[in-house]
Amino acid sequence: MLAASGGTKASVHAIAERADVGLRSVYNHFTGKSSPFDAAVDDALEE
Repeated sequence: MLAASGGTKASVHAIAERADVGLRSVYNHFTGKSSPFDAAVDDALEE
């Protein structure tokens, strides 16, 4: 989803919906809008 939307162009609401979590959970876990993208890139590089 992040790659398809250009990374930080994905809305936080769309990220929460896709992850099947509440919007507040996303805001509690990540410090900013680019953090989910950064985490996805870090995860992919670790593999």
